Amino acid sequence: LAEDPNNEGWLLDSVMRLAPTVGYAGGTLEYYNAMRTIGAAPRKTLTGDELTLENIHATYDTDADGHDLLRFEDSVMHDAALRYTEHRINKLTLSGELLETVSRIGGDRFHVLIGIDDSSSEDCIQKNEIAYLQARLRAGDVILSGVDDLAFKAVAKLYLSEIGWNGAQINVQYFGGTEDRPACDYDYKPLTEIVAEHLGYFDLTVEDTPADLYVLVLTQPEDAAQKQQYIQELTAVLNERLKANLPVILIDAGNGQYGTVFHDALTKKAELGKLLSYAGFLDMAIVTGTALSHGVARYAFLQHGEQTDATEQAFVRTLADSILKDFCYKNIVRNDILSFVRNDLSGNADNFWMPDIDRVAILERLEAGMAVAVAPVIENLERSNFISSLSATREYAERGWGGVELTGYGFPWDRAFEISMEIRLGAFTEPHKALLGIYYK
Repeated sequence: LAEDPNNEGWLLDSVMRLAPTVGYAGGTLEYYNAMRTIGAAPRKTLTGDELTLENIHATYDTDADGHDLLRFEDSVMHDAALRYTEHRINKLTLSGELLETVSRIGGDRFHVLIGIDDSSSEDCIQKNEIAYLQARLRAGDVILSGVDDLAFKAVAKLYLSEIGWNGAQINVQYFGGTEDRPACDYDYKPLTEIVAEHLGYFDLTVEDTPADLYVLVLTQPEDAAQKQQYIQELTAVLNERLKANLPVILIDAGNGQYGTVFHDALTKKAELGKLLSYAGFLDMAIVTGTALSHGVARYAFLQHGEQTDATEQAFVRTLADSILKDFCYKNIVRNDILSFVRNDLSGNADNFWMPDIDRVAILERLEAGMAVAVAPVIENLERSNFISSLSATREYAERGWGGVELTGYGFPWDRAFEISMEIRLGAFTEPHKALLGIYYK
């Protein structure tokens, strides 16, 4: 690959998470909690020449105060803890060798993007690992929060490179009052820092209004009694931006603290289909990269790309997928599936094969639940317009969404956490007209 001067690529890697996914290789919740407790414990901080594989490995066994972390009365769990630390040092060794190899033969056309997932704001076991890798990064290599969104970020960056992206000005507003702390228990930095790092990755400069792009973020509520106020404030600003035909990226970093109230308000009062991108599904360490990757790529395409029905359909499907899975599955239908699997089928929602349960019945339950949950959201999308032209050389233009039909539901990993589905679109229309703020076909 490196021998061809026309090749450019991103190699994806990760800092090993604090504990494996429940259900993976038969892992139990007890095992997950035990390993995560070991991983999240503060470690001695290594700096400079101290950051060697041998020294980092030595910090795995004890916390910052020298207490043994691997001692379990249960011999099975003790052996598991020892395997856990061996896996970590093997993974870190491999990552270090990747960076050395790319430095030796990859030139400046191959970059490494490393994600951090299932982390902790404490000085956890990842702290020295991250420092070890950061010391070996070349110009253009990056370590960012989030792993599930790595491919989104890499593909978006490749596209920006291809079109000669010179960056853009972006305005970011937070609602909820907790942006100065980690957005969830699985992140390791305050939300504002995570967002800032991602903005830097995409060459975005923060500006007051006016700007090229707008990002609205709902955080966890500082005051639970003010949840409705935070939602109303964000929705008002969102509608103001959309009415002015401005490109908006929306991030729900509320971590489930608003239940379905936020989504209900957006469905009733906002033109969801006009967003550049949306993310709220999955852990908060992932939503920032997902929303910005999709939104920045779409903005850049509107500036530089040649729109066709195929490109517009791809965009619309991406936006619909993000909204429908978060609004309808994550916060409504999934809870019913979890209860059905555990209570009616006496199964494991994290692995439908352990024990082997009736997957046809689960799928039927999913289809029935989604049919009800998606109806108002699809109605909103079908009444929405989307931005189809937005550049200095082409006149601003919109197109109307056509029909949206969902088929082919499934559980790709045979667990309740996520679903797959096919989104079928009708032909796009002339822009829908608004009456009293509501768009009609």
